[in-house]
Amino acid sequence: MNKIFFTGLLLINLMFSGCATLFGGGGQQNIYISGNTDKKMKATVKHSDGSGSQYLSIPGTVSINRKKQDVVIESADKEFDTYIVESEMNPYFVPNFLGSYFGFTSTTVDVASGAIWMYDEHVIVNEK
Repeated sequence: MNKIFFTGLLLINLMFSGCATLFGGGGQQNIYISGNTDKKMKATVKHSDGSGSQYLSIPGTVSINRKKQDVVIESADKEFDTYIVESEMNPYFVPNFLGSYFGFTSTTVDVASGAIWMYDEHVIVNEK
């Protein structure tokens, strides 16, 4: 009986291991940024801690590492106000609570990859 029970626990732990990494998009996410006008605008996109700075023309898509820090979108030419994209918990991380109840490996994968966090996929900035 004990062997079957522990084998079952191990299988549950492995089944739910890294759900957000495997099914929720992994450690990076694309964010499509558009404006409320047809005019092309230049922007800087970075995390609130200053890491991962990227430059793009709006409308455009940026690929950003998932982190707990929010994403800051700033206008290069002061054409729009600074916009903050808040970091939220990835719903695919929820099944890991079941896995972490029986072992620690399920949450470790998602936390290490950053997949525990997610951002809005489409952001609209308003021209001044």
